[in-house]
Amino acid sequence: MSLSELIAQRQVAADERLTVELEFLPGFLVTIAHMTRQAYESMSLKAEDVYWEKHQKKYRVSEQKAAVLLAEHVVTWRGLTMRLLSRMLWLKISDLTEAQKDEEIIHSPEEVQALLLSHKGFSTFVVAAAMNVDNFSEALEGAEKNLPSGSASGPSQDESSAGAAASLTLS
Repeated sequence: MSLSELIAQRQVAADERLTVELEFLPGFLVTIAHMTRQAYESMSLKAEDVYWEKHQKKYRVSEQKAAVLLAEHVVTWRGLTMRLLSRMLWLKISDLTEAQKDEEIIHSPEEVQALLLSHKGFSTFVVAAAMNVDNFSEALEGAEKNLPSGSASGPSQDESSAGAAASLTLS
C-alpha cells in the first residue's frame, strides 16, 4: 500500500472531532478541538477584510470574524471565575461579594468570543493548542483502537505543552 493510500484510508474524517483539555491558567481548564493546517488557512482567508489604500486592494484580518471562527475550537471550559477574569484583564471587582467573585462564568460562543477579543494570550493559546498535534496524539491512538466514537480526549497539559503560537491571533 502506498503512503498516499494509507493517508487517505486513515485520515480523521471531517465529521470526527478530536479534543483535549488543557490548563490555560491554574484552575482554568479549556477543552480545545483540533485544527488542521488547512482549516487554519481557510479560517485565515474567511477572516480577511478587503480595503483600499491609494487605489491598491489590501487585506487585513478582521478580529471580529477571526474570533467567531476561532471560538468554534473552544469546545467548553471550566474554572473561569470573576476573580480569575479580574486577574487576566485587570477588572475592578471590589464591589462584588465573595460569592460573586467565585461564581463560574458559563461557557458560550459569545463568552468565548469576548475573551478571545479581550485577551491576546488566550487567543494565542487556543490557536497553538488546536494546531499542536502532540496534544491530540493519545486521542488519535485511541481512535485507531476503535474506541467509542465521538470526542476523543487527548493528554492533559501536564503531559503535553501547548506548543508554539501560530500567526493568526487576536490583538
